[in-house]
Amino acid sequence: MSRSLRTILDEANPNRTDPALRDARLGSHLARVPRTIRAVVTGNKITLPNTAKCEQVLNCFVTAGGVTGRFNPTYVTPATTKDVAPNGAGDIVFLGADAVTEAEVTYLAFEGEVVAESLAVVAGVATPSAGRKAQCIISATGTAGAVVGAKTPILRGAAPATTQVAVSLLGLIAFNSGTDALTAADVVYLATPGQGSAKAPLGTNLDAVASPY
Repeated sequence: MSRSLRTILDEANPNRTDPALRDARLGSHLARVPRTIRAVVTGNKITLPNTAKCEQVLNCFVTAGGVTGRFNPTYVTPATTKDVAPNGAGDIVFLGADAVTEAEVTYLAFEGEVVAESLAVVAGVATPSAGRKAQCIISATGTAGAVVGAKTPILRGAAPATTQVAVSLLGLIAFNSGTDALTAADVVYLATPGQGSAKAPLGTNLDAVASPY
């Protein structure tokens, strides 16, 4: 009888553990453990690896800069002293006036695969292929249209001005449809788990019925 990966792993039977760990994607589970870093802040930003972009800041203590001490995690662009937040590209940003130069941060990384592809842009919108949805834009470059070149990711759901890009409410990739008028773009984004060809969410996969070992 088929059983869930959770049940198989809880048994800790050495004859079944290796394939169960593979199918449960143990490495991806460990990547979801909150990460603690001590990092240099350059231009008010901590730039994170593509495979470890920040979904939520859990704790932050600034160790050097114009303003130091414990900072307040938020979801919006820092607007008040001691604000810290992820930006549209999943990096960690601070208020410019605080002049932060080093910080200790604990954060939760996005779950999801990094996807890079070239897409058509129609009326300011690029649709990820294979039914996927985007949850975070790592980078985007307009390759054809009125204003080509690198675009700055902004917060999800915001309306892009010229030279900006954002994930739409529905997980599409939105550009400025007026001035920029793109027709094609190269994008790198984090795919929403379980949408289209993207792998199932880790929790769903763990509880799903698995082939018997």
